Amino acid sequence: MKISETRKALFIGINDYHKAPLGACVNDAKSMKELLEKNEDGSPNFSSSLVTNVTGANFRDKILKLLKEERSCQHALLYFSGHGHVDNTGGYLVGKDFSKEDIGVKMEWLVDQLNQSNIPEITVILDCCHADDFGREAGSDKTTSNLRDNITLLVATKWDDVASERGQHGVFTNILLKGLRGAAADAQGNITASGLYNMVDSLLSPWQQRPVFKSSITQMTVLRESLADVEKECLRQLNSLDFFDDRDRKIQLRPKDVTKDPLMKRAYSRMTTLLRFYRAGLIKCPDRMSPYEAAINGSYCELSDAGQFFWDLLAQKQF
Repeated sequence: MKISETRKALFIGINDYHKAPLGACVNDAKSMKELLEKNEDGSPNFSSSLVTNVTGANFRDKILKLLKEERSCQHALLYFSGHGHVDNTGGYLVGKDFSKEDIGVKMEWLVDQLNQSNIPEITVILDCCHADDFGREAGSDKTTSNLRDNITLLVATKWDDVASERGQHGVFTNILLKGLRGAAADAQGNITASGLYNMVDSLLSPWQQRPVFKSSITQMTVLRESLADVEKECLRQLNSLDFFDDRDRKIQLRPKDVTKDPLMKRAYSRMTTLLRFYRAGLIKCPDRMSPYEAAINGSYCELSDAGQFFWDLLAQKQF
């Protein structure tokens, strides 16, 4: 069974609000769909659908269709970019035709649908104002954890905060897109919701909108695969005799390690691999030197914290 047959996604973007139009939300949804329906190598990822400028009623229908049980579906993803609204009755994802009678998708209703869905895992990504209104008691600052297990929320703002656009994208989504293109990938090329959140949190200062991440899953699911900095075959050399057979080993480097002499293929190959480890953040040298610079200066290299993590995985035969 193809991955795309077990994973489905719905992308919603709304620009055409009659009283407060937006400029980037449709583009946000289209760009997120384009990235998440395929991995970087072109292999299928999420089977996806795109809805733009949708009314409140159709908004709810599309969500119900996404969350409907299908025997093969193991992971559903909902992405929304548009207006968010909060009042003394709670929070809403606003539909195109919002009115006092029908603001859009009420957060409380969405929580109920998520909890009732039989799809094993669900990821919700929201780029709107007041996005973290899930579980908040109406009219108070108190929040409750009322989502079932195996649901992940990655949202642009706290419940009392506002989101912003800049250029062709929302600020939050623009960072997500960079992360999904590989900037948030680990050494194996895996991109997860927690990796995306770490990137967004790092790039948005405390004085800007504050993203929120919540998850009740026991192991982070890969949302997209990018091309790894180090292939598995190369990474498995990390704890070999030629490199770090001991977790705390420091490899002494010398100028002769930097060579392009065809008669010294082993030294050349070893330095090439060390440079790949370095670019993947698995090793470090004193004074932030690269392995090449460390060799010229007769210094050394050793495992970084990330390198020690992968060394442990290899030692436990988990990778």
